[in-house]
Amino acid sequence: MAEIVIIGAGPAGLSAALDAAEAGHHCTLVEAGSAVGGMAGSFEFAGQRVDYGSHRLHFALGDRQRARFERLLGDDLQVRPRNGRIRLRDRWIGFPLRTWDLLTHVPPSFGLRVAADIATAPLRRTPTDPTRRPATGRLRRTPGTGGTSSDRSSDSSFDTEVRARLGPTVAEEFYGPYARKLYGIEPVELDAELAHRRVSASGISDVLRRVVRAARPAGRQFLYPRRGYGQLSEAMAAAAVDAGVDLRLDTAAARIDLSAGGVTVHLRPQGRQTDVDGGGQPSTASESGAALGPRTDANEIVRADSVLSTVPVATLASIVEPAPPPAVVDALARCRTRSMVLAYLIVDRDQYTPYDAHYFPGLDTVIARLSEPKNYRDGDDPAGQSVLCAEIPC
Repeated sequence: MAEIVIIGAGPAGLSAALDAAEAGHHCTLVEAGSAVGGMAGSFEFAGQRVDYGSHRLHFALGDRQRARFERLLGDDLQVRPRNGRIRLRDRWIGFPLRTWDLLTHVPPSFGLRVAADIATAPLRRTPTDPTRRPATGRLRRTPGTGGTSSDRSSDSSFDTEVRARLGPTVAEEFYGPYARKLYGIEPVELDAELAHRRVSASGISDVLRRVVRAARPAGRQFLYPRRGYGQLSEAMAAAAVDAGVDLRLDTAAARIDLSAGGVTVHLRPQGRQTDVDGGGQPSTASESGAALGPRTDANEIVRADSVLSTVPVATLASIVEPAPPPAVVDALARCRTRSMVLAYLIVDRDQYTPYDAHYFPGLDTVIARLSEPKNYRDGDDPAGQSVLCAEIPC
């Protein structure tokens, strides 16, 4: 049996802790916050459970993980219809894309340009073709591994990748403005790897196949818990504690000492953080999450055979002893990050719209996505009121 310390009780840390405990190891799971789930957690606002932004559990999830969630949540894990829309050239287009909606709502000039892009697709390079390595060399996925090759060329960027796959029109009208809004720099300055990770369609023909698939109800469904996305993490946390995991909330890893004989983790208690709910009363982020683990009131040292970390790598580097090489520290210090402000709006009616999410790729509004948590589930939400979440990149 190994002694394992896991830092961070988001979905990755919780899943690792549960796997370790079920394999017979002793695991200490450390979370600096007062609740599990991290940015995939949920909290109460104005009497309604809401998430940190918009989250879904897609059917592309691995069978093993899906079976775990179905076992832990039972009927609370609901199959829901995906019903969003995109604002494009001052018109609303249903998302996922559907044939009839495209024919009746897409501006004719846009449709003609996309048709021209389809006709000229064979003339563009196809960098995502998994059967052959491109001659120009660039950062790309390595088939079968989920990794990437390290070769890269000067013309490799998010913009060139999207143009090659989906054509200039889609790149200029949708992905380009959206990427500029989300990341704050021009699409040509973003690495092509971002397109590999965030743009799942391999080409226009793939988009058309998805449009046909979305015409069937099964093609536009997702899984979502009755009490918000954070219920997934809360259920895993409860199962992990039952399996013997020592869950420490309000506890941070202050220092990690590495040696040939193992690892020593120094724990430090954190002040319990509070927020203000819709009624103006202070509240913890998640009462159910906070009740799962004891609070550490004094500094503590835990010796382990190994440590798994889910915290940002720059944070990890700052607490590891001996410190990483200077070149690594310098590279981490030069990393830029991008933030997202989440604004929660109370609407004094039962439902704002029937849509679960509205996407705004254009730069004419600061909001990137507006979601309505009530529409993600059939839950015990209050009547006569709804909450919206506006995501504002900054």
